[in-house]
Amino acid sequence: MGIRIDSRDDDSVYGVRDVQIDHVYVSGTSDHGVETYGVDGIKIGVVTAVDTGYAGVLLNDTINAEVDTVYGFGAGTGTGYAAFRMANRNGNIDDEYSKNVFVNEVVARGGGRGIFSVSRSGGAVIERVDIKNTGNNAMLIENSFSITINGGVVEGPSGIRIAARADMPNTRDVLMQDLTIRDSSILESPCGENVFFRNITLENSTMDVCQEGEGPGEGEGPGEGEGPGEGEGPGEGEGPGEGEGPGEGEGASNGDALPQTATSMFNYLLMGIFLFVFGGILFIGYRRQHSVKSR
Repeated sequence: MGIRIDSRDDDSVYGVRDVQIDHVYVSGTSDHGVETYGVDGIKIGVVTAVDTGYAGVLLNDTINAEVDTVYGFGAGTGTGYAAFRMANRNGNIDDEYSKNVFVNEVVARGGGRGIFSVSRSGGAVIERVDIKNTGNNAMLIENSFSITINGGVVEGPSGIRIAARADMPNTRDVLMQDLTIRDSSILESPCGENVFFRNITLENSTMDVCQEGEGPGEGEGPGEGEGPGEGEGPGEGEGPGEGEGPGEGEGASNGDALPQTATSMFNYLLMGIFLFVFGGILFIGYRRQHSVKSR
């Protein structure tokens, strides 16, 4: 074990509050690098976990947490643990999962998993991931709620999985966006609730999910869907400017419109005048020639 902070004597209260850990380097432990259980308020700087037996950083039943960067090199190899793991209702505040766990970056090379959230955990924002060649899932979100992954790269065959066990509430309110998936996969099974994937770049990878694209800030709100500017409103469909409105169909600019008729009559009039003048010239010339011969 590297560092463990625990106040589990009474799960109804948080016996440890307002903890700060600056930097941790842990290597070769048979257990976790840094673990918390029952903590309200913790700031963790940079944790480097090398060949730890289990997780690099594990947060259990911990709220109001900030983590700068987790580096996991071979963390939890051969296990289901991860460079960064949340478990046991982590992030739950009064049975709600408003965002209160913030992680700047998770970097994982090899090991078990890159990120693993399980057993009713959530309320987390992870700004960036850099995960490569983990032995188990690159990321596994299972029976977890209100989790956002804001970008990064996942590479290797293990892939991303959204999952849920039948004995706990289904996974819900997950957003993964601005990710590059390389030589890997994304699988959502079973379908979660309000799980969205946005701006995913697949490079030699597959994605089998239940819905894409309409995460928070998108969808049927103003500017999208059937609101003004789209659908059957003015400017599209049968409104003015298209269909049977003025300017098309039977309106003033087509059919018996005056400009086309006036232009044709003017041309005919000019042609008639020209022929009349030309005929007059020929007639006068003919008369003069005939008068000279008569003399």
